[in-house]
Amino acid sequence: MSRVRYALRTAAILPLLAFFAGLPGCGGSTPKPGPTLPVTITLAPSNGSVDIGGTLVFTAIAIGRASKTPIAVTFKFASSNTSVLTIANNGLACGGSWDNLATPQVCTPGGAGVAEVTASAEGVTSSPVTVFVHQHIDQIFVTALPPTPGTPPPTPGPGGCLSTNQTPAQTVSYQATAVSAGVDISSTVGPFTWTAVSPTVTTLTPLKDVNGVLNGQVQATPKAPGLAQVFASIANTNSLPTTFITCPVQSITLAVHGIGGTSITGNKGATATIDATVTDTNPVSKPIADPTANPPTTVPLTWVSSNPASVTVSTTGAVSSTGAGGATITASCIPPTCNINSVPLQAIYPQTAVSASFNPPTNTTTPTAFNVYTTSTGCGAAQNCTTLIVPITGTPGTAGTGTSLPSTPNSLTFSNPPASSNLKGYLGAQKGLIQFNPTANPPTAASSATITGKVLALSPDGTSVIISDTQAAFNQVFILNVTSGAQTALPVSGAIAAAFSPDNLKAFIVANNGSNLFVFSTQAPLQKSIPLPVPATDVAFTADGAFGFMAGASGLSFLATCDNPAAPAVGGPIAVPGVVAIRTLPDASGFIMLAPPNIVTLPVTVQGSGCAMTATTGTTNTFGLGQGAFTPLDFLVSSDAKKAFILVKNLGSVLVFDIPGQSVSSIALAGNPAPLAASLTPDGISLYVSATDGNVHKLDTQSGNDVLQIPMLSSDLCTVTSGPIPPCLPDLIAVRP
Repeated sequence: MSRVRYALRTAAILPLLAFFAGLPGCGGSTPKPGPTLPVTITLAPSNGSVDIGGTLVFTAIAIGRASKTPIAVTFKFASSNTSVLTIANNGLACGGSWDNLATPQVCTPGGAGVAEVTASAEGVTSSPVTVFVHQHIDQIFVTALPPTPGTPPPTPGPGGCLSTNQTPAQTVSYQATAVSAGVDISSTVGPFTWTAVSPTVTTLTPLKDVNGVLNGQVQATPKAPGLAQVFASIANTNSLPTTFITCPVQSITLAVHGIGGTSITGNKGATATIDATVTDTNPVSKPIADPTANPPTTVPLTWVSSNPASVTVSTTGAVSSTGAGGATITASCIPPTCNINSVPLQAIYPQTAVSASFNPPTNTTTPTAFNVYTTSTGCGAAQNCTTLIVPITGTPGTAGTGTSLPSTPNSLTFSNPPASSNLKGYLGAQKGLIQFNPTANPPTAASSATITGKVLALSPDGTSVIISDTQAAFNQVFILNVTSGAQTALPVSGAIAAAFSPDNLKAFIVANNGSNLFVFSTQAPLQKSIPLPVPATDVAFTADGAFGFMAGASGLSFLATCDNPAAPAVGGPIAVPGVVAIRTLPDASGFIMLAPPNIVTLPVTVQGSGCAMTATTGTTNTFGLGQGAFTPLDFLVSSDAKKAFILVKNLGSVLVFDIPGQSVSSIALAGNPAPLAASLTPDGISLYVSATDGNVHKLDTQSGNDVLQIPMLSSDLCTVTSGPIPPCLPDLIAVRP
């Protein structure tokens, strides 16, 4: 019995002794970790096609069992059919036989056939990759296939286009055929790769036969209006492209959801939705953006608000009033997202934009506080003088600490983009365009020395700036892409006015002393020297974006945004004498113009569809301002289309024209100084006017009073290294949205 107990005790103790012997410091040694092992191996490419005697590179990646990340191991490559394909130790495959697998140099052609390639390491093997070895491919042909028997053929629109809104979906199938020495070898080359150069136009789905094997066919389904080149590829050979067309947009109609019409009113904080019904060119197509459909159909329209600081609109037409004020909202079909690759460029606009107007909350007496910036041209060309840009912030408003500018500016304006990341101030200068970032801490001002002149226009999205330099020897226009930093110099001399279309697609530039129009587009070459019927000094677009109007002392002319570049059809002249400034009415009814001593309104109706829309002008209405002949300094229109403000040289008050009531009044500047410049808040409630008394006057446009005078000393606006400070006045001012 004692021997049995001893044996049991010994059996129990031995494992414990072995355990403790393995512990550090207990007389044992620490075991070394084993090698890192792969859990999976992947092989690229996932399929292969190679000429007889050709080569193909394979790359293997091992994922570690513990790390779950790529690890370094030694791979062994193998071919299942070495009579047609061998693969060297480095993963280089030969359509035949290598002279040496360790150091491959010469690939001796073998026969045609199929082989499977694998890579293995540490007992783990990749999934096999099928490689097709074949005769050299001379050409690949792509042909459209007839409809499947028993399936009704699609009804194509003009040019063979297919609509995005047919039930069942319209599709077309293509067959790729590989040819060698005039012989069809498609069955030996493996699966083709199909590519649409513009993948947003069509969805490509490779087809399989009844056995589940890819058969060299692809099905193309319309996706977005436009044109795409489709081609097939295999073994480093491409077919000639075939053209697939998704029927282009022909017309757009906007209406307020639930109530119809094209007008939205309410209080700040209200929301609404705009429905866009879009039809294409297919004669049997239903609307391809139909909000009443179930489910609703859509196309990639470009939605924009003229005043995103007060009214925003989403990519689906949802409207929000982020502040009091108004805006016009339009939706267009423009490349590169809609009517893609159309030649000539086919930009489609609605006949009427939607106007939105939102009132301040009834229980609020304090208007929204906006940041205002002012600076001066007083330093001139003085070398020892530095100009500062000074903020006015808070309620009722006080001057803050100025930021030094690299040089003396000649203009100041802020972008009003829907994306806050693009919100910057731009100051033209003969020593280089100044980009002012008010949101940096502290604010920064950087100069672009290669872009000189005066800022003429900013794109609504805040990404492009047009600058004209009429003083330099080259006398040209610069386009700055703020996002990329790219600068484009245009051979446009004497540019005096410019404006962007609401959707940012085009800019109309009036040049050569107003006698010619230049059209800049982000999607097409510059249209040069289009003669105007009458010289122009200003330009503005209709609220929907369909037409640009050029205005001058002898009348108006206009051009469609979607025109024929080879033969632009400029309309006009329209007899409205003495015009010095033209502004788009935010209620989308047309234009309001300043023609001293008068205000003139011009109704405009847009009709038609496609790229052949027409603009019809109504009867002008002229209203005297009661001042006789005068020299205007600025002309501003409130975002709700209710009031226009006119700054007059040496007049100690601001003229106010009530647009709906067609009456004239004025707001006197405290102390009766002469105005210098003005800027209106996005909600239209406050007008900031800088004046010769060195003050910035804050005018309440609702009560008609000068409610605040903010002093701006010369020392606030200019500093010098030595000597007296020049008389710097706040003659440049702008509200930051």
